[in-house]
Amino acid sequence: MSYSDMSSPSRRYSSGASPRRSKRREIVVLGFRGVGKSSVIIQFVENTWVEIYYPTIENTFEKNMNFRGEPIALHIVDTTGQDELTIFSPRHMVGIHGYLLVYDVTSRQSFRVVQHIYDKICNAFLGDTTHRYIPIVLVGNKCDLDHDRAVSCEEGRQLAQEWQCAFIEASAKHDENIKAAFHQLLQQVQENEGPNEVEKATCCSCCCGGGNS
Repeated sequence: MSYSDMSSPSRRYSSGASPRRSKRREIVVLGFRGVGKSSVIIQFVENTWVEIYYPTIENTFEKNMNFRGEPIALHIVDTTGQDELTIFSPRHMVGIHGYLLVYDVTSRQSFRVVQHIYDKICNAFLGDTTHRYIPIVLVGNKCDLDHDRAVSCEEGRQLAQEWQCAFIEASAKHDENIKAAFHQLLQQVQENEGPNEVEKATCCSCCCGGGNS
């Protein structure tokens, strides 16, 4: 299935929450080309699996939803089309509440690149006392291709533990753990706004571990 509208820089969807009372949340999805960032986003926003996608510019998806009893106006920045050197830029810092870092479990290169992206995020916020904690979820996409796996579930889990962030393996194709990944990030964002400093999330869920979608 191909994605029909590729020229619009922004697409809007609603799941019933009232935009007038919604809190705006900006999250950025980052990862090497071909890891399925757009498929992950479209599966979450449209409940649709997109096999072929030809992005030419950075795109923003919008979804109005209720999360834990709170209306949310979610803006998801799809950084598809960026090369390794420009995959994280200063515009991905301003007004951003959290990051979904995606790699492909069948590609070791994408696993290395996602570590490079994480380092760039940390360096960008270094010295900014207003960002003592940055909500991040590490996502290993394409876990349905287990026979082609190049990165083990344990490697992803260990990396997330090193970063002190949440980790989850997912399959955009089979809609496995996609909602869980976004909900985990939104939960971190929500907790990060509380009056007290919260511990960094340690949730780890893999396809092999029976995580919920």
